[in-house]
Amino acid sequence: MLIVGAALLVLVAAAGGSADLTIPSLTGLGDRHYATVDDREYEVSNARVRGGIHFRSAVEDGAKIAHKVAHHVLAHNFRETHD
Repeated sequence: MLIVGAALLVLVAAAGGSADLTIPSLTGLGDRHYATVDDREYEVSNARVRGGIHFRSAVEDGAKIAHKVAHHVLAHNFRETHD
């Protein structure tokens, strides 16, 4: 989640802040739609905890790191050029 979360935050910010995202289903269970990055982060985080993959504290720590990474990338890249 850390890398995907940070990458998604950066891509959304670089695209102007719109996070309306639909991920097609590969299993036939239905596409997943997220209106915001927070919606996606909430669902993925809870799925990892409920699935027994991670403890809640690990998911929350990972989300904090992802946000810090995204802010660092945005602060040092994707700068406007004044041509």
